[in-house]
Amino acid sequence: MLHEIRLATRFLRRNPTFAIATTAILALGIALSTMLFAIVRGTLIEPWPYRGYDRIVTLGGNYPSQGRTGFSLWSTPEIEDLRAAHGLFEHVIAGDARNVNLTYAGHPERVRAAVITPNAFAMLGVPAFAGRALADSDAEPRAAPVVLASYRFWETRLGADAHAVGKTLRIGDDVFTIIGVMPSSFVFWDRDLWLPLRLDAADTRTDRRYYAQAQLQPGVTLKQARAGLRVLTSQMAAAHPEVDEYAGFTISTDTLVDNVLRDLKPTLYLLLAAVALVLIVAIANLANATLAKAMAREGELAVRRAIGGSTMQIASQLLVESALVGAAGGIAGAALASFLLPHVVALIPFGYVPAEARVELDWRIVALSTAVALAFGLLIGGLPAIRAAVVDPAALLKHSDARTGSRRSHRWRDGFVLAQLTLAVIVLGIAAAAAANLRATVRRDPGYRSDGIWTARLALPPSDIAAHREAETYDRILDRLRSGARGDAAVASSFPVGALPTTLVSIGTSIGAQRMDTIEAARMAVSPRFFPLLRIPIVEGRAFQSSDVAGKQGVAIVTIGLARRLWSAESAALGRSLVLGRDPGLPVTVVGVVPDVRSDDNEASVRSAVYVPIAQQPPAAVVVGLRTTDPTTALATVEDAVRGVNADIPVYSPTMLTQSRLDVLGARLLAVTVLGIFGLTVLALSSVGIYAVVSQSVQERAHELRIRLTFGANPMSLLAGELARAARLIVVSVVVGIGVAVLVLRVIGATFQGFSGSIVTALAGSTTALVALAFVATAIPAWRAVRGDLMTR
Repeated sequence: MLHEIRLATRFLRRNPTFAIATTAILALGIALSTMLFAIVRGTLIEPWPYRGYDRIVTLGGNYPSQGRTGFSLWSTPEIEDLRAAHGLFEHVIAGDARNVNLTYAGHPERVRAAVITPNAFAMLGVPAFAGRALADSDAEPRAAPVVLASYRFWETRLGADAHAVGKTLRIGDDVFTIIGVMPSSFVFWDRDLWLPLRLDAADTRTDRRYYAQAQLQPGVTLKQARAGLRVLTSQMAAAHPEVDEYAGFTISTDTLVDNVLRDLKPTLYLLLAAVALVLIVAIANLANATLAKAMAREGELAVRRAIGGSTMQIASQLLVESALVGAAGGIAGAALASFLLPHVVALIPFGYVPAEARVELDWRIVALSTAVALAFGLLIGGLPAIRAAVVDPAALLKHSDARTGSRRSHRWRDGFVLAQLTLAVIVLGIAAAAAANLRATVRRDPGYRSDGIWTARLALPPSDIAAHREAETYDRILDRLRSGARGDAAVASSFPVGALPTTLVSIGTSIGAQRMDTIEAARMAVSPRFFPLLRIPIVEGRAFQSSDVAGKQGVAIVTIGLARRLWSAESAALGRSLVLGRDPGLPVTVVGVVPDVRSDDNEASVRSAVYVPIAQQPPAAVVVGLRTTDPTTALATVEDAVRGVNADIPVYSPTMLTQSRLDVLGARLLAVTVLGIFGLTVLALSSVGIYAVVSQSVQERAHELRIRLTFGANPMSLLAGELARAARLIVVSVVVGIGVAVLVLRVIGATFQGFSGSIVTALAGSTTALVALAFVATAIPAWRAVRGDLMTR
């Protein structure tokens, strides 16, 4: 074996181009495949450390009479009905993920928290790292206020204090005792603090405030659960005819993977398909290079047979050579994957994968990818060795000495080149089309101007909310901002980026009287300068004024799309009455119409929206926006203004609005980035493969070319012949590849809007680049040959 290793090392040293090319091909294929598998495994296959997580489902309500599907909030009586469902659920938990104001070391900050029924911790089965988890007794009416901390909070806020359990935190206006710290793997709902939720039996059925999740009974399938829930909803509708929404009411169930990864799963599956294509190209390239080199060694193998070498000795040398190349490729691929993985994971935006996910390289997959690639390479490359073992050495030597390249070997190599070029066109086409669509989405007019706008969030303390000082507080902050900052400033319940809070909108003075006109629309409470700040023009009517305050007639501004859906024309909307939500005592009058707002995450979606004055319907938390070019100065300005009004108000999540728009496109940005990496890799692999194949072909045909040049053949004619031969392969590859790419893009476009446009332009550009590189890779060795470089060897 040591002798074979020395021979293999000597062979690879004498053929550095072959050794480097095959190692690089293996490294690229292994790095990309293992890197993506690590992401898929960490997010799709094994994302949660909870007991029985595969049986946990998220529950949503579908209300056809109200036009709502997948509505995620539930009331206390409905949660009790779910718990009473016979034989369906082992646990039903409820809660509300909300941020809270925490004052720690004299500094106010906003912390991710949740109020949750204590049985959630019994369902998840994860013991506390220190202290204890929440218990049912913590939700009793007279129980002391307690809080459970995450390991992240314990490390960052509490300084990893070993005596943190038993200490207190000021959350809002109340003081809570820390009863435990959860382990680092536990970040359920991606929270830092968990507080016990006590369900109030006095709540009505339409007082829906809580999210609900359930764990199926062992042995109960999702199909059986859905059938049981259909029975339950029928019983609820029959028992409570006074609840109008129960007409046609159904309950949807989504697994944790489907619920949390809904936005990222299509991207992951697309990338998984792309990496499979890249790995196939790498294997084809490796097999091609191995086949070409093995055929060139037929003479050497025949000599070894002729002087007594056995088939086993020849096979063992080839195996050792492949093992050395495989070991080098595996090590280089693992190192490259380790380097790339954290950078690719950093591209995944917040909220797209479970917070519990641990994305790490799996060394077993590195070994498996190496073995698969080597097996295919050895299988194809070993064909000449098998031939050398069974064919008479004299005949093989004679063939090797006079060979000008057999048709069979050319067909094998041409087939591999055709396959990898076709796959290259497919991957490059999809990547280029996705990039073109993402660029078009970013450049598309969303209905407002986001450039130059800096935003941050503010959350009022409970004392201001209890005293109904929200509107007054926001006015005072805006007054300070206008006096201390240049440009416009405004506050709003939310800015038109990403998911927006929605409400039911109905014509008239009673939602029940106009049920057929009830639709769902985004709802935003805004200050008067909101529209000038975002450069949103008033199409009809007027903007909000300082006189639109509490106690006066409620007013609203609607988008063109909403006006046309309700009254067929935007001009007909002025002066009409609307009911927002379910309170018939809050009709508002439409005083203005503004352009529609487009959703960044879905290019075909135009949002129906209604705006109300923040002075009339003030929320407890707002987004403040400034037009500025210096985010650092903007943050300092807002913090100074807020401290001047109330030092207990935290300022958090500062960002530019353009960045917020890009964050919404996170899944598509990730797909485009990784597809781009794959596309460039395939382009490089294809170019290297073509160069290696043409070089080997020219080497084999050196005798033929020497004779033709000796008898006066024109070198340029020989070059043209080589290019024409390559052109046939390239044309077939491009035609087949474009056809498959267009088909894939059409299917993707029908499912994931945003991948369906700019197909022709994107494919043309990517194909042109591939064709140019393919011709260059063909021309270089062919030109060297016709110049006579090979003739002088």
